[in-house]
Amino acid sequence: MGNDKVAVRIEITPKANGFGAEIGGVDLAAGVSDAAIQAIHAAIIQHKVLVFRDQLLDDASHFAFAERFGPLEGHINVSTRLDNLPKMQSFGNLDAAGKPTGVHPEGGTLVWHSDKSYVARPSLFTILRSPFVAREGGETCFADMQRAYESLDAAQAKRLEGLRAVHDWKRSREKSDERPATAEEIAAAPPVDHPLVRTHPVSGQPTLYLCE
Repeated sequence: MGNDKVAVRIEITPKANGFGAEIGGVDLAAGVSDAAIQAIHAAIIQHKVLVFRDQLLDDASHFAFAERFGPLEGHINVSTRLDNLPKMQSFGNLDAAGKPTGVHPEGGTLVWHSDKSYVARPSLFTILRSPFVAREGGETCFADMQRAYESLDAAQAKRLEGLRAVHDWKRSREKSDERPATAEEIAAAPPVDHPLVRTHPVSGQPTLYLCE
């Protein structure tokens, strides 16, 4: 059931370049109304990346907020799942004393990628939370693949029609020079091919769908 106890009117501030928006006027940990969830959902479709600043979320409230958008999917990388919330992943570079180790926790995240592209039906959204942010660097970057497709000339766009690309969890592990995929992971996520130009299931807009 939806939570209508906390009614809010969200504030949407689009980025100047037309890609992404900041969301204000909402306390995600306190719970948000169904109407606010619908507005946030619409904003994601329109702006593609949303930023919620200064939210005091813990794992449980993060999970509860994410569930408002539909059933959650666990990542194939079981080693990064939370024990008590197995459909959430956790990455960090702090040691037991809370000091940075200087080692990136997951090299595969350093290359351009689309989350869950290695499954036949990729996830609609990814919801990230960073409790601690580095003073310099450490940014998470996003690319507008719809705009990339729109920037192609007619000949380039025509050449991509009908082309497909293979997305493979095993191969992604090899390219990132991390631990190899396990036999269980390979069985759970065999190679799958997707069209190079996909149509967004909600907006109906064509977009490039490819990764490094």
